[in-house]
Amino acid sequence: MHKFNQYLESVYEQFDHEVFLECEQAKQNWQSCADCHRNSYFPGGTPQYQCSEFREMYLMRSLGVHLDEICSVFTGLQAKAPFSERGNTSFKVLSIGGGPGSDVTGLQRFIKVNESFFGRKSAKFKVTRVEMEPTWDDQYAEVVNLIESPGFQFKFENHHLSFEGFRPESEGYYDVITLSYVLSELDSSQIANLTKLINDSLAPGGLLVINERPEEKWVTQVHSMLEAVNLNPAFETDKRKKTGLFIPNLMTIKPSPKRYLNSYRLGAIKGGG
Repeated sequence: MHKFNQYLESVYEQFDHEVFLECEQAKQNWQSCADCHRNSYFPGGTPQYQCSEFREMYLMRSLGVHLDEICSVFTGLQAKAPFSERGNTSFKVLSIGGGPGSDVTGLQRFIKVNESFFGRKSAKFKVTRVEMEPTWDDQYAEVVNLIESPGFQFKFENHHLSFEGFRPESEGYYDVITLSYVLSELDSSQIANLTKLINDSLAPGGLLVINERPEEKWVTQVHSMLEAVNLNPAFETDKRKKTGLFIPNLMTIKPSPKRYLNSYRLGAIKGGG
């Protein structure tokens, strides 16, 4: 994780905290870029993904915890021994709305910690990223290359469009589908379209990995989605716990990074694999 820590430190060292004083998006009760980022995901706020400082603040404040939340889902699924009836070592991953790649790095951290992917000591992953915000591209290209494990190869394919405009190469094409803080940014019609995409795209025996805000509204929405695609949770938790990732001391004051996993995390396995 040395490269990951170095990356966060470099983002911090190059960040201009004074730029907030001249920001047109600044609100009177917000005193910093950290305040802007912290409040933008709640009622009355709007995530400013076009703002480079907003994206960098996400990296400093949220990336570590969000990837750890995803990692915890894969860890929780280990007891169910997914893919145990398969002999394949190639996997296709669909990352929906992953921004800078917290979902993919969560998978990579799981592999790094366990030195394997569900019993496999080597594997190839083709990651299809569907992200309508191209402003994340530069950070994504850096982030998904920070956690490496010998024997595991990742190939990436980007689609700059809404998931509603995306079509899988074939039905049941993807072995893993990840959603990290996606549902809470969608309306009901978008969620219905996303549900259909998951139903059409997830392979028999495949994994659906969801990381979402823990409010009852979104937990209920996740369960409704699973019911619609005939999936049952194989792992779920909303347990709050401290991240196992190192947080550089120099970042603990101004960015005020998240330190605790505080989401609703769920993994499901599609039958028939």
